[in-house]
Amino acid sequence: MTDEQAPPQPQTQSSTTQILILCGMAFFLFLGVAACQQFLVPIIMDRTGASRTGASTVFSLVYFGGPLWLWLYAYYFRVLREKWSIVLAGCAYTLFGLLIYFTNRIELAIVAALIWGWGGETLWATGPAQIINVSDVRRYGSISGLYQSSVYLGQMLGVIMLGYIMGRVAGDQSDPVATRTGQDTVLLTAVGISLIGNVLSLFLRVKPKERPPARLSDAVICLKRPAGRYLVMLSVANYLGWGLVLTSFTILVAKDLGEGRNLHWIVLPYYVGRLLAAWISGHTSDKVGRERVMLVGFVLGSLSLLAVALYQNHWMVAASSLVLGIQAAIVSVVGAAATGDYIREDERHFVFAGTTAWGYLVAGSTMIASPLLRDIFGNFRPSFVVFAAFYALCAILVTNMRARLRGQKVTATGT
Repeated sequence: MTDEQAPPQPQTQSSTTQILILCGMAFFLFLGVAACQQFLVPIIMDRTGASRTGASTVFSLVYFGGPLWLWLYAYYFRVLREKWSIVLAGCAYTLFGLLIYFTNRIELAIVAALIWGWGGETLWATGPAQIINVSDVRRYGSISGLYQSSVYLGQMLGVIMLGYIMGRVAGDQSDPVATRTGQDTVLLTAVGISLIGNVLSLFLRVKPKERPPARLSDAVICLKRPAGRYLVMLSVANYLGWGLVLTSFTILVAKDLGEGRNLHWIVLPYYVGRLLAAWISGHTSDKVGRERVMLVGFVLGSLSLLAVALYQNHWMVAASSLVLGIQAAIVSVVGAAATGDYIREDERHFVFAGTTAWGYLVAGSTMIASPLLRDIFGNFRPSFVVFAAFYALCAILVTNMRARLRGQKVTATGT
């Protein structure tokens, strides 16, 4: 059969269109329900009657569920493939917001947390992998930075917007009826915005690829490769900082320093730092190398935690939050680009699944371990010194990353 007689091939979606759809979907998901994280503990407390510890434990299940979903990922990804993994993961975010809106029992809140955990694990496994797979090999860092910037911009604006709505609608926080109305408005607004992201994801067209049958061992494929083990370390470090900002920094400012009115100034710099560094770090890593950029991030993170350990005031905590946000963006973006460099296309989604799951586990553990160290020693200094030492260790390890992985880079076609 000649070329003229060959049947026409179905038109495929351009890589630029896929990238724009994925970035738009991520922006609206994180502008909506994902931005509710800062308000979840009091919302769960008020709706279920749970204690602060109980509500925090429910919230941590979002992260502790990651390893569970990792073990199952190979099987359900085989059925759902790229598009429907992304679509349904986004729907899980929106469903979480709806379930929390209607819940009045802690059991339903636990179910909602596990659903969101599945959505987070699946979205962060498949979305970044698809971004890398359709990007030019010379622009892995820049395109990963664009995707992460969409996430960070959405979440930062969402926190500001939902916080403003809560303040305007709830007014006097001592009035339980006004507080409930404010929470309802925040949740419904977040759900409505996330629905836009869900609709956008339906327009994604990804050509299905034949993949080998799923095996349980695929779940831990990230630990079978030297590059995968480095990427797990990077993910662990990234989520560790997030766990510190969500819990230890909040407790330090609100309880130890007695400045709860300044709490939003502690979390917001983290989002600002992530947004500022995301695209810049990815683009720079395309030019000067992944390892050099990540080294800068780990050194900055270590120094910022040492500083807040020595000088505990809300200005220093806010500055450290900003630096940890910069470090988190560097690790996320450059780590995603390094996955494209060192991991074959048919294994990338498994590696992203593994790094996300291990990162989730560390985030949940940090939420518990850091406050526990504070209770044991009477202040947060030992906790911050321990985590600063961990970042310093990561800086040492990443300097050896290029030498250890020399010769393992994949080609542009992923073979």
